Amino acid sequence: MPAREVSSQKGMWPWLIQRITGAILLVFLGLHFFITHFAVEGNINFQIVNKRFLQSPAFWYNWDWLLLGIALFHGVNGIRAIILDFGVKQVTARILFWLMIIICVAFFVYGFTALSPFKVA
Repeated sequence: MPAREVSSQKGMWPWLIQRITGAILLVFLGLHFFITHFAVEGNINFQIVNKRFLQSPAFWYNWDWLLLGIALFHGVNGIRAIILDFGVKQVTARILFWLMIIICVAFFVYGFTALSPFKVA
């Protein structure tokens, strides 16, 4: 079965944003790996992580929000692309897409409630 061609520019933006969010996630992953494994001396425990957080709480709070949003968008957009690659009917694809959006919003709300206690006034 030949690959479907996109008849308009609509498919370009999700494709481009998928690549951009993927690159951002790679940078975040590299920074997370460095901060977690090389920027801290000795064993990592709750006190060390808490001390690092309290040194710049606004930065880490915003870091977590950004990471949550980018990861959720990247995941949902990737699943959307997979569904479209399977060639399902347009009605089914739209239903699955909106279901994924609802699940994504639910995860974002859950992430919001998990991060809210750490918000700095």
